[in-house]
Formats: sequence, C-alpha cells, structure tokens
Amino acid sequence: MRRQAPRRGAQPAKRPSQRRRPPLAAQPTAQERLRQIERRKARSRAFSMTVIVSLIMVVTVFAIVFIMRKQPPARVLRLSRKAGWTRPWRRLP
Repeated sequence: MRRQAPRRGAQPAKRPSQRRRPPLAAQPTAQERLRQIERRKARSRAFSMTVIVSLIMVVTVFAIVFIMRKQPPARVLRLSRKAGWTRPWRRLP
C-alpha cells in the first residue's frame, strides 16, 4: 500500500514517547492534592497582587494628572543677587 501525504493543517501522529502518559494511580494521594491546592493558591495570590498593584499605579497616575490639570502653573520665584541669592554652580562676574 502506498502512504498518503498528510493533509494541510493536520497534525502529525504522535509517537508513543510523546503521548501524555496516564497517571499511575487513579486518585492522587492526599499529599499530591495538597501540593496542587497550594500551587493553585500561590498562583491566584500572585495574580491578585499583580492586579491590585496595577490598579494602585493607574489610580495614582490619574490622581497626579487630575491635580496637575486643576492647579495652575506656579510662578518661578526669582530673587535678585542683592537679596543674597546666587546660583551655586555659576560664578559671579
């Protein structure tokens, strides 16, 4: 018999070593179940912390933008040299 070419988009047949192996025991042990539950809790905790931190960052950014738009720009305080103000990085002439 002649082999047919695989169809487009069809996945190649998996080898026995690549197939998912069935679990050895039908029911996981109590220790394995506890480990799975702890992993799931840790994953959900990490996800919720990520969401909370992201929300805090977004609220902070919006608060800063709201305050900056509401507040008019401040005038720059310029003091004369007679008042004793000098720029420390420039020398006086």
